[in-house]
Amino acid sequence: MYKWIKEIIMIICVGTLLGACVNNPEQAEGTQVVEVETPVVTENSTDEFLQTLGYTEQPPVVDPAKGYFVDEIADGVYWLSGSRYQTMFFTTGEGVIVIDAPQPIGQSYLEAIQEVTDEPITHVVYSHAHNDHIGAAGMFPSDIDYIAHQDTVDLLSGVPAPTIIFEDTYTLKVGNQVLELSYIGPYHSVGDIVIHAPRQKVAMVVDLFHPGSAPFAGFGATIDLGAHLQAHDLLIEEYDFNVLIPGHTEILATKSHLETNRAFILSMQEIVQQAIEAVPSDEVLQTCIDMTIAQWNGILENLEERVEANCQKMEEYVLSQADDSDESSTVPTKESTSMSDPIDFPLPDRSGPRTQTSGTVPHVQIGVEPVMAVNDELYRLAFALPGVENRPTIVSLPGARGMWLSDDIALAHPETIVSGREFAHIHPDGSLHAPLPFERALEVAEKGWGERHPWADDREGWDGFVMLFTPQSMTELDIIFQLIVESYNHVTGQTVQASDF
Repeated sequence: MYKWIKEIIMIICVGTLLGACVNNPEQAEGTQVVEVETPVVTENSTDEFLQTLGYTEQPPVVDPAKGYFVDEIADGVYWLSGSRYQTMFFTTGEGVIVIDAPQPIGQSYLEAIQEVTDEPITHVVYSHAHNDHIGAAGMFPSDIDYIAHQDTVDLLSGVPAPTIIFEDTYTLKVGNQVLELSYIGPYHSVGDIVIHAPRQKVAMVVDLFHPGSAPFAGFGATIDLGAHLQAHDLLIEEYDFNVLIPGHTEILATKSHLETNRAFILSMQEIVQQAIEAVPSDEVLQTCIDMTIAQWNGILENLEERVEANCQKMEEYVLSQADDSDESSTVPTKESTSMSDPIDFPLPDRSGPRTQTSGTVPHVQIGVEPVMAVNDELYRLAFALPGVENRPTIVSLPGARGMWLSDDIALAHPETIVSGREFAHIHPDGSLHAPLPFERALEVAEKGWGERHPWADDREGWDGFVMLFTPQSMTELDIIFQLIVESYNHVTGQTVQASDF
C-alpha cells in the first residue's frame, strides 16, 4: 500500500504543504540559504499518504474519551500520540514491535495496539533511559525481548531489563518488518538511539528537537551540544526517511523541520560568537536573546519563553570550545577557588548500604524512591532560603527543579554555577546537585552522603560539585539541608544558619 512513499521527493520543504518550516531562510542572518522544493505527489499517491503528510503540519484530532490517537502512517507502522508525547509500534505478521512506553500515555498504549491488531507483543525497544519515555514498560509481557543500547542499561530503573543489548548498531527482523537501531552519540542523554524503518522511510529520534518549535530549554537539556548538532548532520545527510517521530509535540516531523532546527542552532552559535567579540561579557546573553528573537520571530513557536535558556547553553558551549582550543588558558586550582571556605559542622557517617548511581552523565541515582513526607519538607526548606526561587531547571533533566538565585543576591563564587543563576537543582527522586567547598565535597563522598559529579575534575569551578543522595528520614534531611545551606553560603558568601529554618 505504501510503496508510493519512495516516489515522494522530500527536500527542505517550505511550501504550503509543510508550513511549519522556515518560510524565508534569509531571515536567519548568517545561515546558509538553501534552495527548496515543495514535495511532489505522483499519480500513484493515495489519500492515505496525503493524510500522513498532513500530520506534519496539523495535529490529529484526539478523541477525548480515549485520550490518544493512533493511525497507520506507513506499511505496518502505527503512530501513537497523546498527552504531548508520541511513539510508534509495528505489526509484523508474527507479533508487535513496541517502541518505548511513555508514562503519560500509560495503559492507553495497550488499548491502541488492541484497537488495530490481534498480534501479541513480542519486542520492546528502549530509545533511551529516561522514565518519561519508557517508564510504563512494566505493563508489557515479561517473557519477551527488551532491546537497549549498552549505555542505557545501567541507568534503567523500574522497567524490565533488556535481553538484547548492542553497542553500535542492531538490526531487528521480525516477520515482514526490519528495524535498524543505531547509536550516533549522546545528542540528548547517555545511550540515545535512532530507530529507523528503511523500507517505509520512517525514523524515530526522541528528544532531539520539536518540529516547528524552538528547542526545549538547553537544546532539549542535552548533555553534549556538540553531539547534539552532529546528530542533525548525520540524520540529514546519512539517513533516508520521509517522516520522523520526535517523541514530543503533536505533529510528525520531516527533514525540513530538522534542517530548520539545525539552522536555528548554527544561527545562535554565530550570534554568540560575534557577541563575545563585540560586547562586554555581561551583555552577551542579552545580545543573544535580542538578536535571536529578531531573526527567528514568527518562524518558530515558543521562541521567547525558551530563548534565554538556549542562549545560556550556547554561550557556555562557545566559551568551552574556545577554552579547549587555547592551550595557554589556565584553570584555577582547587585551593584558589574553594579551599578558603569554612566547614560549618561535623559530618557523620551515613548508615546503610551506599546508594548506587549511574556514574556517568546524566548523573542520577539508581533504584531510589523518595519518602514523600521527607521529600515535601526538603522542597519547603530548600526554597525557603533567602532569594532562592523555584524554577524549572535549565541544566538538568526534565522534571527537576532549579534553585535559582534572584538578581539581588551577590555571588562570591560565580564560577561554581553551571548555568544562569541556578546554583543547585533537585531531581524528582529527591537527590540534588549542588556546589560545595572542595574538602567538604570529598568528605561527603567519603562518608556516604553523596558523590562528586563525573566531570568534577575536568571543568573549571566544578571541583566541589556533588550529587547529594535522597534523604530517607527526617534525621537524614537535617544533614542534607545543612549541606544545602553550606552550598548556598559557599556560592553567595552569606552566613545563613540551617537552624533558622
